[in-house]
Amino acid sequence: MKYISYILKSLLFMAIISSVYYLLILAPVLKQSQNLRETKKVLQLHHINLVQNRLSYVELARLNWNSANFQSETSDLVETIQDTQARGAELAAEYPSVPDIGGLDIDYLRLISDTSELFGNQAILLEQITQTESYDEGLEIVKSQESVDLLMKQTKLISEYQNKIDELERMLGR
Repeated sequence: MKYISYILKSLLFMAIISSVYYLLILAPVLKQSQNLRETKKVLQLHHINLVQNRLSYVELARLNWNSANFQSETSDLVETIQDTQARGAELAAEYPSVPDIGGLDIDYLRLISDTSELFGNQAILLEQITQTESYDEGLEIVKSQESVDLLMKQTKLISEYQNKIDELERMLGR
């Protein structure tokens, strides 16, 4: 009987210690890891959308106007660009913020603001391109300095998203 009492007291003590350990140490670590994963997921969605938009925009400039399916390719690329612009707005509305992850400055609101501004400026250019009378006029707009500046801003944004994703992966890996 003495041994059973000792075993029960030991089990109760271990249960209390385990509960305190979970509440004070393990739960915050698990929450931080969950926040890191959620933030990484959101940044990856924006990153992938920007990359797809950029690829379509660059392909629009590289189209061969002598191709038999030039019109079809053009309309497909314009549709993809418009879809990614709309998806960017949806993502910004769906994820207005990211979870707090102490120790890492994401500056998510600035990234979203810059991305929305880029898509807005690109939509204006795309409207000008689609209203041109000839391929040469459209190509001039696609290859204009304003368009090149937009592509440079987009490249910078893509790089920023990738850098933040890499930082999060490093934090998750430790």
